[in-house]
Amino acid sequence: MESTSNAHQSRAAFTVLEVLTVLVVVAALMSITLPALSGVRGVAQASVSMSNMRQHSAVFNLYHTDFNDVYPYFTHPDRLAFLMAGRTRVGVHYFEAYATWNIALADMYYDGEFDHDTFAPPSYREEVLGGTGRIFVTTYLWSSVFLADPAYWTYDGRIGPEQYRATRADEVVFPSSKALLWADWPSYVEGANAGPDTAPSVAFVDGSVRMVRIDRLLPGHREGTGVVAGGSMMSDYPTMHTINGVRGRDFQ
Repeated sequence: MESTSNAHQSRAAFTVLEVLTVLVVVAALMSITLPALSGVRGVAQASVSMSNMRQHSAVFNLYHTDFNDVYPYFTHPDRLAFLMAGRTRVGVHYFEAYATWNIALADMYYDGEFDHDTFAPPSYREEVLGGTGRIFVTTYLWSSVFLADPAYWTYDGRIGPEQYRATRADEVVFPSSKALLWADWPSYVEGANAGPDTAPSVAFVDGSVRMVRIDRLLPGHREGTGVVAGGSMMSDYPTMHTINGVRGRDFQ
């Protein structure tokens, strides 16, 4: 009876070799599945961004239809423009319209919700705001060239702030190649960190939204917005400072 019991215990136990084998198999499975899950998550985030940007692109098109073909123009060349975000008064420099258009257009097109869910992908709220913070600036960046004469975005035609003005939809020459909005999160944070395979979501003037590889991006104006009140923004920020402005193109 005793020998039978010992034999049963021996058969029920795992050897060290068996345990190690299981651990190796689990590690191998994790090495295969985790990158795949990460890839799926990235695709899901990109899908959310593209859906958001389609809605915003439609709003911009609706705006210039409502206002005689003119794109939004709500900042002031010489001083701060003050926007109301709920009960908060936000001072905005001229070219800072690129990230505050959500506040300016909220009352008319987003039922007053400057912090609307579509102004940033869920991952931004989770990773940057901890899931509870409010958004005052959107992660979908509006090209600064819509706020100045096309000549301002050339090297031989830039004069100065007297060229700041609203632009019109009928001034756009390459609507399928001129970016309206650029998704700054999560696929791109400053130009130096972007590899050639980076493919952020971009909304174009023609209403299309697609992921475009960063190596297809054409260089913008080296001086960016130039020296203005509130500082300047240099040209390594994609699609913000297109050569020839709204008459130029951002991608090959």
